[in-house]
Amino acid sequence: MTDSSSFKAIELTRAFFELVNGEVGLLKFNIDELTELPKATESDPEKWEVVCSFIESLGSSVRSKYKVTVNINNNTLIVKKISPLTEAQSRAEGAWQLTPKNHGDNGARTDDSGSKKAQE
Repeated sequence: MTDSSSFKAIELTRAFFELVNGEVGLLKFNIDELTELPKATESDPEKWEVVCSFIESLGSSVRSKYKVTVNINNNTLIVKKISPLTEAQSRAEGAWQLTPKNHGDNGARTDDSGSKKAQE
């Protein structure tokens, strides 16, 4: 574990949510938990679990909470909304890969088969 990889996990998570929600959609962005996930073998990618919360829109007082699994090696994020739970899926949920160019200007969404979809 290195400090720089934990910072990269946080940076990728925030960049992703800025891409999806814009800067206004990240009011009071907090990192609630940051955990390095264990590797089964030395060759496995470095992964972090980031639990974050923020207010998604102006005028709201409800904090949305997300669990994000970040693969540091290939900038892949798996996003799951924890709360508040609603019937509609959050547009941020799913698997995403951020490209190095501004961590998200060219983000692509992947489906369960692993193939990339154009950004929505």
